[in-house]
Amino acid sequence: MHITNQSSSPTKTVGLDAAKSAAPLISAVMRKKIMSEYFKLKSTYEVFLEFSQNTRPIRIEIFYSIKNNKKLRARVWDQNTYNLYPTFANISEEEGLKNKLLSCDDINREITMILSDEPNDLVWGKEWDSEEKYLSYIKELLNEYQKLQNE
Repeated sequence: MHITNQSSSPTKTVGLDAAKSAAPLISAVMRKKIMSEYFKLKSTYEVFLEFSQNTRPIRIEIFYSIKNNKKLRARVWDQNTYNLYPTFANISEEEGLKNKLLSCDDINREITMILSDEPNDLVWGKEWDSEEKYLSYIKELLNEYQKLQNE
């Protein structure tokens, strides 16, 4: 693996060792946290939220740490429908476009990072007294998300 230096000085290629030395950008604590903890799926919930004029399912996955059952984390998914339209710039006006809609797909989009600015709440996980309290907290975050989407 080679990385090219993009600075204003002459371009030089450096090896993998130099890339590893750049790793302090991710703190040693975070690397240890990522590499040392396993989470297992505990529960899956689905709730329907109303956004403007449509209703969409929201999927909530709650995981627990294998080392500490009270440490919970979550992943939250928003299912939305996307319409894909062709963008053929070279079609003449006379020919027209026979099929205006190329496809209409339901796509699950992870919104975990959108819900909270605090990574310990959802991404890394933290200790909670119960799953019900954690789920209640996630519901509060979803209510805020719903309000923002409806504006």
